[in-house]
Amino acid sequence: MRKIKNTDKLFAHMTIGSVYKALNRQRDTLLVRLSIGKFPGVPHQYQGNEKHIAFSPINEEVTVQELKAMCQDCMKMAYLDENNEQTYIQSNALVWIATPGRITNLAITDVVPNNGEIILKLDTPRTI
Repeated sequence: MRKIKNTDKLFAHMTIGSVYKALNRQRDTLLVRLSIGKFPGVPHQYQGNEKHIAFSPINEEVTVQELKAMCQDCMKMAYLDENNEQTYIQSNALVWIATPGRITNLAITDVVPNNGEIILKLDTPRTI
């Protein structure tokens, strides 16, 4: 996780690897909800940086098992780098919540069990 300064506190912007690792400690059948009330949808390259991943917010329920599979698929995603060479998303890719083609400042900052489901906490990162 990379530490980013928020106006009130320091918080961790999670990577795809750290999200996967945190989900591995949870029961596969639990639902995963975003702290904004929706669920994490199909991952895609984040519009703001092709090395980052974004999940689209959706209304359909998603389980821990399904999100873990999506995280694994993310690390198989290829893209063209600045030298026009094919490379792959790494486990240290930062994770955002955004629809395809959109830039947002909603970063996944924590994975928290809460009342029989898992909440992906979101926050807006501020650069140091």
